[in-house]
Amino acid sequence: MQSEIYIKDDANSWFLRNHVSKRNHATDYLLSLFNKRQFAKFNIAEFGIGRGANLFYLSHFANSVHGFDGSSLAVEHFLKTCEEILPPDTFSAQETNLCAPIVTDLKLDIIIYGFFAYMAADNELLQTKKNTNKMLNDNGYVFIYDFLSKENHVKTDTHNSALKVHKRSLEFWINHFDDYVLMDFRLLDNEHFKSYVLNDTPAHIDTKCSMDENNWAFCALFRKKENL
Repeated sequence: MQSEIYIKDDANSWFLRNHVSKRNHATDYLLSLFNKRQFAKFNIAEFGIGRGANLFYLSHFANSVHGFDGSSLAVEHFLKTCEEILPPDTFSAQETNLCAPIVTDLKLDIIIYGFFAYMAADNELLQTKKNTNKMLNDNGYVFIYDFLSKENHVKTDTHNSALKVHKRSLEFWINHFDDYVLMDFRLLDNEHFKSYVLNDTPAHIDTKCSMDENNWAFCALFRKKENL
């Protein structure tokens, strides 16, 4: 399985390459989609916490935050950061393969696909979705940010030739979550992420997105139907 190769060979390396980075625009955008009083009641998980900056930022607005990642260094770093500031019953983190069955009793209101899906094969994401359905409350939300392309593409990863990078279309994700409702979608330009974070209106449409799909990313919010 590609996810097993990634965890063994590259998960900790990814963390070391990126651990000093700050939160990205997707976190601000997610917050802008909800009333803050509503958001304060939410229990949130992120699949693929990486450096942990996004989830830690959300901890200041949500009821609780929970991280799941294949990198032991990512989990260790996130727990250490939270332990210094947050109450002990408001956070957790678990080292796990996101594309294998996850053992947890957590029930959640939002699950964030935190920029990991591009490293998972299509068949592996089916198990991730099973984990999502099990953990998510009825009418809960899935929030995705990832690469986007007009058509589905697969290419060799530049950091590890044993791995493949998957760039998928919006159609793929709508079909993948066919038993969910697409509530919101936003096209992003990878080269504009810093300016997005500095923008006072994170929900503002970027009318200057590149016409080159190699620069594309996206955010999408899906809502779970009852009794899945």
